[in-house]
Amino acid sequence: MIKAIVYSNGDAVAKQIVDEVAGKTDSARAFAAQGNISSFCGDQGFRPEEVLVVFHREKEEPSEPSEGVNIKTRTRSSPSFTMNMIGMDLPPWIDDGVWVSVIHKPERWESMVQQINADYLKNFSDSLPLGRAPWGALPKGINSFSPLKNPRAKIALGRKIDQAMLKIGLVDSLEGAWMPGLDYFSISENQLKVIQKIIRAAFSFKKALATLYKENAWARGILNIGRPAFMHEWALNGPGLDPLKVRLDIAIDEDGIPMVTEMDGTPGGEGFDIGLYHIYREVIGEADVPPSVLEGYTAMTSRLPEGNIMFLITPDSFFYAPEQGVKKQFLAGRKINLVVCEPGEVVISEREVYARGQRVSSWDRFVEGYELKDQKLLELATLSQNGFFTFPGFDSFAWEGKETLALLHLPELKSFWGSQMGSDFETLRSHTPLTLLPSDPRLEFEKKEDWYRKRASSGDNLCWGSRGVMAGKREEQNTWENRLEVDKGNFQEGKFPYHVYQKAVPHKRFNFEGYDRESESIVSKPFNVRLTPFGYNTDQGVKTCGIIATLRDDPRVHGAKDSIQAPCVIV
Repeated sequence: MIKAIVYSNGDAVAKQIVDEVAGKTDSARAFAAQGNISSFCGDQGFRPEEVLVVFHREKEEPSEPSEGVNIKTRTRSSPSFTMNMIGMDLPPWIDDGVWVSVIHKPERWESMVQQINADYLKNFSDSLPLGRAPWGALPKGINSFSPLKNPRAKIALGRKIDQAMLKIGLVDSLEGAWMPGLDYFSISENQLKVIQKIIRAAFSFKKALATLYKENAWARGILNIGRPAFMHEWALNGPGLDPLKVRLDIAIDEDGIPMVTEMDGTPGGEGFDIGLYHIYREVIGEADVPPSVLEGYTAMTSRLPEGNIMFLITPDSFFYAPEQGVKKQFLAGRKINLVVCEPGEVVISEREVYARGQRVSSWDRFVEGYELKDQKLLELATLSQNGFFTFPGFDSFAWEGKETLALLHLPELKSFWGSQMGSDFETLRSHTPLTLLPSDPRLEFEKKEDWYRKRASSGDNLCWGSRGVMAGKREEQNTWENRLEVDKGNFQEGKFPYHVYQKAVPHKRFNFEGYDRESESIVSKPFNVRLTPFGYNTDQGVKTCGIIATLRDDPRVHGAKDSIQAPCVIV
């Protein structure tokens, strides 16, 4: 147990933090050390393991992290485990094996107070059995949390995350579930700022797409492919409401630049995001993270009609039921009632909709156009065009489909995008890989190894995620060429299916660790990464929320069984 929180006399930044932390607990007192820490412990009667030292260190470029734990310091290691201060000397006055938390960002002192309080005081006893060093604000480029030394301790942490997922209902079963990451995944402040700009530009793009659909007959013909005729009429005559939320798939290129590979206008996964951040706060500790999806979704609901919200689980989305249950559970704490149900549990009475016996006033749509072959879903979709608030509305299908990024990159539409989006156009265009329609002559001079083929439109369930994605380097040349010819023919005839072609992002690979529950082992190696930030359009403006990292060997990174998932922390 920490009994003393110490700063060096004269360190004003550390004093402010130490005083605030000590003011939140009765178990630890604040002290100013006049000399070295070993003398302080002797004079005050504290054992080193009962002492936390907080000190301010000026920013510097850290050395490259090495394997394991390596402290360059005069101190002996803590009696419980060694702190991870890789390649970093401690001040000479810290000459005994005490706990250490280092301030590198004084402007974030309030966040550090919260984190120290959580990890050294509230959760300290839970951290020790895992052999996990509590949080310290370490230099840029080094994970905010210390790696575990003992493989058995890492396995114990992985099991603990697994049990937490089951406990809150994030998964029904661990069979087939992703591997939990053993830490938060770090993104920089600059990367976060770029992602925030991209999210704002994505909303601007979606709004412009609705205008393009109404004003440009040629583009409208492309967007209509694979959608039923009645939806064409809805989109042409509908009100074109502003988008309320979006989720992006972002790859990190070799230079560390975020690149958008996909936009999802009808996103699932919000409960997954909410639940995973909750688990990591409980198991690993508090961290400096983006605003939560819970916060963004709650703020967005001020733009909805008052009343219950419906979320439908269909046969194609049944595997989203657990995470939507988590979303429902946490929204209930905000006095927002989300009714998660199946189409058979919905009753339509004239212009009113009841889900599981509860009247609902809005529909959080996770249903694609091809699913409207179901009579109940078609009735609901029709009602949504006649006053039943649905987000997004079916008249906004131009927001969906992988072909939209091909339209973004068309030279013929450059002036249109510029007039509609302003500077957001260049922001989005420069952060999306070149995406081309199959008829684009530039494809004839490209190497297949540099491209992905992605199913366009939303005409069937192969348009979801990575189901309809093929990497050129995985396919024989003849097969690739034949498929391109089929796509050209179908596209020119306005027939579904067809594919768009997207330049592969050269991924930066990140060292990370995950828990493989099947082999009871730790997976540790470089991975490709996908980030999935959410954006919400609220009365206070656009909010970027809750970024989850998915790590995988395969550059087609998605949440498969062999992937690692972890929430992001800002460093």
